[in-house]
Amino acid sequence: VQVKPKHPDFKRKDGYSFWLGKDEKWVLPKLEGLQFDVPTAISKKGDGGESWNDLVQNYANWWDNRLNKRNAKAPDFKHKETSKGLWLDSSSKWVLEKLPPPMKPKQSVDTERTLVS
Repeated sequence: VQVKPKHPDFKRKDGYSFWLGKDEKWVLPKLEGLQFDVPTAISKKGDGGESWNDLVQNYANWWDNRLNKRNAKAPDFKHKETSKGLWLDSSSKWVLEKLPPPMKPKQSVDTERTLVS
């Protein structure tokens, strides 16, 4: 899957690029089973994708603020230990597909204001 139509189908670490055309379909069966270095998602906010991968793999380590944001500029997810913030508008499509649906925040009971007769 190409990022952009003009991007090469393959790119070596030394910079050499290769595009598959109609005549190069013979190479596809030979590629099956090979492992490639595939870059992770790149975020507009400077994150190289590591935090998005961590969010998907270790969801319990993040606060999910999608439904209870008090400020529109606040992050949608915040790491519980590092306080790293992530915004969905800077995520890749694959992240949205792997996230669980947002859960409604739990209602807290204010015990100090409860009257007992």
